[in-house]
Amino acid sequence: MSSIVADSYALQAKYGFNHEPLDSDKLAFRLDQIEEEQDELVTAFAKGDAEGVVDALVDIVVFSLGTLAIAGVDVQKAWDKVHAANMAKERGVKKGREQSGGWDLIKPKDWRGPEHGDNTGFISDIFASRTMS
Repeated sequence: MSSIVADSYALQAKYGFNHEPLDSDKLAFRLDQIEEEQDELVTAFAKGDAEGVVDALVDIVVFSLGTLAIAGVDVQKAWDKVHAANMAKERGVKKGREQSGGWDLIKPKDWRGPEHGDNTGFISDIFASRTMS
C-alpha cells in the first residue's frame, strides 16, 4: 500500500508542478479547484451518487495535499501535528450544533492547537509579498 503523502509528492513531480514557483495566482487557482471539487461533492450528495461522493472527497484531499507539497510544506510533519491535536479532542456536541448528534470533536480545556510556524513553506512568502505591494 502506498502513502497518500508520498503519492501526493509523486503526482506533483510527475507533472512538474513542484518545479514552478508557487505564487498568489497559482495558490488562488488551486483553492478554486478545491472549491470546484467541493461543489461536485455537494452535487453528488444531493443526487445520491455514492461514487461521486467518494471521488470528490478524494479529489479534495489530492488538491489539498498537492498544494501543500508544491508550497514547500513538509506534508507529513503538518499532518502529524494536526492528527495529534485532533486525537487530543473529545467526541461530543458543539454548542450551536446540536444537530450533529455527537459527531463533533470538542477541544478540552487544556487542548493546544497545532503550530505550523516553522512549516509554512512558500505560503508565508506569498502573503508577505502581498502586503509589500
